[in-house]
Amino acid sequence: MVVLFLLISLSAPSPVSGGSAGLRFKETTHDFGAINRLSKQVHTFVFENVGDRAVIITEVVTSCGCTAAVAGSKKIGSGGSGKIEVTFDPTGKSGKFLNVIKVLTDASPLPYAIYIKGDVRISEKSRVKGESGHPVIEISPKTVDLGRVRLGQAAQYKIVVANMGDGELFITNFHTKNSSSGLPLSSKPIGSGVRVELTASYVCDQVGLFEDFLIIRSNDPEKPSVQIRITGIVE
Repeated sequence: MVVLFLLISLSAPSPVSGGSAGLRFKETTHDFGAINRLSKQVHTFVFENVGDRAVIITEVVTSCGCTAAVAGSKKIGSGGSGKIEVTFDPTGKSGKFLNVIKVLTDASPLPYAIYIKGDVRISEKSRVKGESGHPVIEISPKTVDLGRVRLGQAAQYKIVVANMGDGELFITNFHTKNSSSGLPLSSKPIGSGVRVELTASYVCDQVGLFEDFLIIRSNDPEKPSVQIRITGIVE
């Protein structure tokens, strides 16, 4: 019996001698640290072309819509330097994050990867006037498939409501998209960092495939309403 072991090394492309081209970043990760969710963050990654021919940057791709990246120059000659300016918008975000920016060039089939990270926190400036803090609602799952359900019978499902802010979260109302009225989930507040599991039910009065949305309203000033997609088949 012959056993073969294959070792794959994943790393940033490096220059090769003899008509080679390659970029060397002075840093590949920048930590913004603790930041205010109302303040955009900007950092510039600097690199140099350590090869003996010019490098052309063909594309810069980010892993999140909250991150934008722009190359200062598309073509960098041998021995020259360049920069990638990265802007992170923390609006609506909370907690720790790690985003990757991929720099595609004609120097290698593999992209160069640079990273930004940090911790989005609620500051005094971002708190709503009259409140003791700023609640941030998060729900999961975003989609619930009830599968096959019987006509007129309630199908139950679980949802999790979390408060990722530093103020008390109040669920003021919930209802489906097809209904404009509803009832509070609870009169008790959800404290900062607390997750609550809730049991909801859905009743459909029409046979066949259906799609609806559970709309949850709260005192989160930036996301006063969030929704969960509900699908299934009624028999």
